[in-house]
Amino acid sequence: KTDDTETTDIEAEQTSGTTTSGDGVVTPISFTFDEEDLDGTYDEATAVPITLNGSSATASSNGVTVDGGVITISAGGTYLVSGTLNDGQIIVDAADATVQLVLNNATISSGDSAPIYIINAEKAIITLASGSSNALSDATSYTQNEEEEPSACIFSKDTLVINGSGSLTIDANFNDGIAGKDDVRITGGTITVNAADDGIVAKDLLAATKTKLTITAEGDGIKSTNDSDAEKGFIYIVDGAYTINAGADGIQTVTQLQILDGTFSITTGGGSENSSSNQGQEGNSWGEWDKQQGEQQTTDDTTEDSSSAKALKSQNDILILGGNFTIDSSDDAIHSNDAIQIDDGTFAIASGDDGIHADANILLNEGDFTISQSYEGIESANITINGGTFDITSSDDGINIAGGNGGSSTDGRPGKNGFSEDSDRLLTINGGTITIDSYGDGIDVNGAAVMTDGYVLVNGPTSDGNGALDYDSSFTFSGGTLIAIGSAGMAMNVSTEAPASSIMLNYYTTLNANTAIKLCEGNDTIFSFTATKEIRSIVIASDQLDANTDYSVYADDSLLDEVTASQGTAQSGMGGGGGMGDRDKSNPPG
Repeated sequence: KTDDTETTDIEAEQTSGTTTSGDGVVTPISFTFDEEDLDGTYDEATAVPITLNGSSATASSNGVTVDGGVITISAGGTYLVSGTLNDGQIIVDAADATVQLVLNNATISSGDSAPIYIINAEKAIITLASGSSNALSDATSYTQNEEEEPSACIFSKDTLVINGSGSLTIDANFNDGIAGKDDVRITGGTITVNAADDGIVAKDLLAATKTKLTITAEGDGIKSTNDSDAEKGFIYIVDGAYTINAGADGIQTVTQLQILDGTFSITTGGGSENSSSNQGQEGNSWGEWDKQQGEQQTTDDTTEDSSSAKALKSQNDILILGGNFTIDSSDDAIHSNDAIQIDDGTFAIASGDDGIHADANILLNEGDFTISQSYEGIESANITINGGTFDITSSDDGINIAGGNGGSSTDGRPGKNGFSEDSDRLLTINGGTITIDSYGDGIDVNGAAVMTDGYVLVNGPTSDGNGALDYDSSFTFSGGTLIAIGSAGMAMNVSTEAPASSIMLNYYTTLNANTAIKLCEGNDTIFSFTATKEIRSIVIASDQLDANTDYSVYADDSLLDEVTASQGTAQSGMGGGGGMGDRDKSNPPG
């Protein structure tokens, strides 16, 4: 046998994707690769050679017919393809049979159709031979049947597998690079796809592992499209390396996107610098975008596909168990019309719209998140953060529960990001380290908030039309540390029913940006931080504060205030009168 791929124990990796950690909002996919999907080997002694010789080919098998540049395989077995075919194609038409095409330095071009066309097979396996370099290309127009098939450089009506350890370059000048009407499973090789439309399209399932995949596509990078069967329409990625530059969505699916591990570099819509909002500061509207682009309807697949440029997108769930993600997207970086669960991973996100958005629920159990640019950093009707490290920069809200002052879920901006008006909305923070730098509200909760543990530092807005904290019903604080600094016009503390202690200071004059703030008890520094922007309000809530205990607040080592911590004191605006923990100081030193 010729060994064309490194065989590993992938079953253990798959098992890790069939359970969910934490309290979980996403029910995961259960999928197992077949042994022959992963094998990537072939027996050269028994394989049928097909030698391409420019305008035609030679083959010595009753299962192969050659008619000019068209090679038709009608029987199961292994076929070893080498040479160059300048204008032709390989057709597989072998009912109920498994056909293995081994590409061993094969170059195939077609002037009017798919270079490889799988019409009928139980399964078609394309193996990239070890050390081989292979290429497929087509023209800008096809001769198609009444079903508009074929429509891709590799087109399969049945299950398609690509494995091995060689390389394959696909130049799809007509439409898609790879398209399957059933499953598409990629388990090895170095594959480069340049596509006039989508890079890889699978109807029922796209599953990938142990591959290095680079896609440049005018449309979507990778997608699964079956929206008529709840058991199909999945994308399942175990590991590998994926570089995607897409004019539309990077990775898009209908039912669920599940990623266990891997390295991902995804650019969509030309990147975040092409954000249709052109927003870099608070208060700008989306009206200009509406004039230029027209209103997007998320229920209209055609309209959405033409305008959506999200990096990771699912019409239902997204489950990420690990991986390394670098995302530069003109639209949402991670988007679900239902729920998102992230258990681990490293994320470097620059988004022209939201960093992470789900219509229903977001559950973040662990991970390292740097959202360097976004309209809203993390947005959903319900968000639970159990752990992880977050560095969020936003031109509107840092964390947003179901919309905010900017109307970001309703004003026709990319993604439309709509929410149910009667849903129960909740932000829960049970752990993690969260730093927010926002031009809009730092944490905006159209509902209730609960914090039991973790560390949160909000460098909030400078405009009095927004606040570092903004919530509707309550902010129950029982543990951890919450520091919220920013403007004073809409400033809020945690709720009166919060069991832990807090202080709140509002000022008529402004503390300069880069002011170093310290909270001390006697000579001991309890907290210290530096304001990134001008501030007129300071809120500190922590289980390290004791009610009815005196504390000193310093600005650049000058005494700013002396305060007494209160147990859960809520105040909005410049009202004063709430005890020393809620005083206004009109002349702060320093």
